[in-house]
Amino acid sequence: MTAYRRIEYNVGNYVLISNHNCEENTINLVNRYGFPEWGGRATTSEERRGPYFYLLAQVMSVHFGEDARYYTVQREDTMEDQRADAQYMEPITDPVGIEAAKLAARKRETCENGISGSAAMGEGSLKWLRPCTDALSNGMKQFREW
Repeated sequence: MTAYRRIEYNVGNYVLISNHNCEENTINLVNRYGFPEWGGRATTSEERRGPYFYLLAQVMSVHFGEDARYYTVQREDTMEDQRADAQYMEPITDPVGIEAAKLAARKRETCENGISGSAAMGEGSLKWLRPCTDALSNGMKQFREW
């Protein structure tokens, strides 16, 4: 029989979620310690190690379903609420890791617009800039029509 790890979270806890629907290598993702691949204040080799597939969120409410608890969390990248089940959540308590994950989440190149980490860091072409200029052009067009 395998051991089951049951962790319960409270309102206000910071957590790392893996059900964020971001593409791999998105600049906002961090490892299980809260540190992004591109930097942060990681001091040990363990803190610098991947995989990088978590996103920082804060527990906003706890719900009690028929079978298990589930949570409403607020994502730090988009500040939107989403459902999170405990199986897709990891605790994070280190203040340095939390701050590093907040910095990563607030990078302008969010997973929402599908920019990969390498493109967002300036490597390769500037194709990642196109959605920004298109949005600006559309906004100006709407303003002129108004």
